[in-house]
Amino acid sequence: MSTKKPVVVESYDEIVFIEPPESFLARDTSKLLAISTEDESKKKRGDTKDHPLSPWFLNFSEADELLQLVAARQQ
Repeated sequence: MSTKKPVVVESYDEIVFIEPPESFLARDTSKLLAISTEDESKKKRGDTKDHPLSPWFLNFSEADELLQLVAARQQ
C-alpha cells in the first residue's frame, strides 16, 4: 500500500474579448456589480478578509505548507 499522494494538475481555458459589444459587456458586468456593493476604496489594497468572493478562495496557510514540506523530507 502506497502512502504517496498523486500530483494534481489543474488547467483552464480563457477567452479574452478585446472589444466586446456594449450589450454583452453590460450583461457580463451586471453580475459583478450585484456582488460588489461595498466601497472598495475604503479597503486596504490586497485585503481579502471580507471579499464577496471569499467562499471561492483557497484557504492557504504558509505554516501548514511548511509542516507538510518538513514531513515529506523526513520520509
